Amino acid sequence: MTDIARWKNNERNAVVILAPNFIAKFYELELINDDCWTDDQWKQWKFAARFQVIEEKKLTKTRIERMNKEEKHSFNLSVQNELMRRLYADIMDSTIMQERIIAKL
Repeated sequence: MTDIARWKNNERNAVVILAPNFIAKFYELELINDDCWTDDQWKQWKFAARFQVIEEKKLTKTRIERMNKEEKHSFNLSVQNELMRRLYADIMDSTIMQERIIAKL
């Protein structure tokens, strides 16, 4: 079963687990780029991704400010992965984006 079929069958958790890998590969193959989305969409997704990670890890502003270098790197990586999941979800929701990627493959 393809990711698109799983997405349509409401198996979204299974699809987004590997989203960071797929998004990275799409960028590497130049199937997508940052210009596929507006600046407002990027701002919204970055904010939402950061908020999601903060909520999941139950972090406070003070705790984030006091993170050491390794903790900060781990936090930023978590935010980046969540952002990629949101991008992949947008692709799964957009037939036009799916068609563009498939055509370039």
